[in-house]
Amino acid sequence: VTVTKSVDSILREAKQERLKAKVVYASQTLPEVDVVLVDKVPPRMKMKMINEFHIKAGFLLWAVSSEAAAHWKASGLFGKTSTDEMVDECEKIEEGWGDTYGSD
Repeated sequence: VTVTKSVDSILREAKQERLKAKVVYASQTLPEVDVVLVDKVPPRMKMKMINEFHIKAGFLLWAVSSEAAAHWKASGLFGKTSTDEMVDECEKIEEGWGDTYGSD
């Protein structure tokens, strides 16, 4: 029996593998902090960065909560392959909110 994968399926798998590789790479290549350079960042920009960090951290804390996990496990999508629409939406979120350090 020959099983062929669709191009969309292969592309989705490749994108998931690329994302996993980016996570591993990013965790191994944290930048050193240049204190002199940090002092040159305008206070308004620093506040903008802190606010963005707050939004991201809040999402991550919610995402790993037992409430979110229970909701996900109770959903009809739990344990199933992500749809193309879900993958596309995640990519849009990553493009809009993803870190720029180490991105390509």
